[in-house]
Amino acid sequence: MQLMSKQDEMSNLILQTVISICVSEFSEIKLLPVGSLNKYYYALTREIRNSANIKINDRNEYTIDLTIAISATPDILGACKKLQLAIKEEIEIITGCKVSNVNLSIEGIWKK
Repeated sequence: MQLMSKQDEMSNLILQTVISICVSEFSEIKLLPVGSLNKYYYALTREIRNSANIKINDRNEYTIDLTIAISATPDILGACKKLQLAIKEEIEIITGCKVSNVNLSIEGIWKK
């Protein structure tokens, strides 16, 4: 396993922040922490760390995996597609790199 450099850590933090801001623009969607251990940590501290799993391939293309909870709205699929597009556009503008995938896993649905 290779440790992240300070620059990689900073880049990851910036991308995590951009993703969190994109999600916050959708009142019907909440970002959940990645991995079961982070979920327990979040339950105890209410602090989200590494909300997204971000990978970059050898062609400098990002793949972003998110776990979300969403409100039971009539158009869940539409809300997810809008979120994916918003994240893709923002990351591409900021980094200049292509985002090949924004994968969403819905872990919870709630009623308003």
